[in-house]
Amino acid sequence: MKSSLKFNPREPFKLNPKRTLMLPAYLTEELADKLIVSLAKLSRKQKEIYLQINSRGGSWPGGIKLYDAIKADPREVIGIVTGDAFSMAALILQACSLKLASSNSRLGIHLISYTISFTLKPSDKNEDIYRFVDKELTELRRKNQVSLEILKKGLTISEKKIDALLNRGEIMSAQKAKEIGLIDEVINPV
Repeated sequence: MKSSLKFNPREPFKLNPKRTLMLPAYLTEELADKLIVSLAKLSRKQKEIYLQINSRGGSWPGGIKLYDAIKADPREVIGIVTGDAFSMAALILQACSLKLASSNSRLGIHLISYTISFTLKPSDKNEDIYRFVDKELTELRRKNQVSLEILKKGLTISEKKIDALLNRGEIMSAQKAKEIGLIDEVINPV
């Protein structure tokens, strides 16, 4: 849903503190659950909701739950980056009906990666190890595909260019993020 909110990008933008949720430094699954509950409480009123973001990312399960909750919310959720929106925070921003970033903000997207670790026991068979690693890699590919699909919905560049940004782990200015559609407007906060 695109926002019907009217504002002038040349004028300072003011948040409504009573309608603002904060996505801070690191998103945990527990914090995502709390934000979803808060979102539901704020949604009872017929006004827009603000999600202020200054986060380096965090939990995949928590982030996807929060993304889905924002997408499903009947109110307009306006995402405002005031600092950093890296990794999962940049994906969550894509769920917002209006995506804003202060002129000094930075946004970053990358492929999801993690270390597969396990302890081998003398009784472990090679087939079991291969099956485990294959299952983990399949899940990693699925998460990266979901990330790509989320970005394809909003970005104004080709899938090939999005894939290149993800592979490079691109960190960009708010202006560059606007040029590719990661945000809608660069704002001047009060």
